[in-house]
Amino acid sequence: MSKRENFEPVRGILGDISHVSNGNLRRAVFLCELLGRRGSLNDRKNLQKVVAATTLVGVQHVLEEALRGRIHDFHWEKKGGRNSRVLKGH
Repeated sequence: MSKRENFEPVRGILGDISHVSNGNLRRAVFLCELLGRRGSLNDRKNLQKVVAATTLVGVQHVLEEALRGRIHDFHWEKKGGRNSRVLKGH
């Protein structure tokens, strides 16, 4: 996959991604794509930073949706005569 996407990962980072993903292929592809698009496959510490920042399932879900082009935004809606913020996806 990295060759097809023209990513140039540093030696050992693909093994680290495999280890962090713990057999979850979807998560491994997600991490590789995220780091590759940001140009962060050149240092193994970048993987540690991403994993530390995305351990919550909700955060990871929002990032995956953003990669698919689905933007999350809050809109104001009237509910029972009161305005409330509601999360909307585009």
